[in-house]
Amino acid sequence: MARGDLETKTFNLKTKSGQVFDTEPDEIYMTVKKASRDHDFLFQKTLGDGGIAKVETGKYQFTILPEDTDNLDFRDYVFDIEIVKDGMIKKTFCGKLVIGPEVTHHYNEGGS
Repeated sequence: MARGDLETKTFNLKTKSGQVFDTEPDEIYMTVKKASRDHDFLFQKTLGDGGIAKVETGKYQFTILPEDTDNLDFRDYVFDIEIVKDGMIKKTFCGKLVIGPEVTHHYNEGGS
């Protein structure tokens, strides 16, 4: 995604057999870091704080806001989505978030 843009992502929770996961998780975390071993995250979305929303049974979404990436360098970052139920981690999905160049910077907005 381009740095400073708005990006909404949807993901599905399924069982090992491919069925929709219809049990409500206690919490979902989507965490972005420079490297997986880093202690501090760059930004995080959670179900509990409203950063992740249920769309329908087994389907959730989060939105990466401009302020989440405005100050990040152009590079690859790591993220995971962790599902917690009854105090236990039920599933973790890992991936890469690529922040690419932007052409219209915040100071270009507004017609000047």
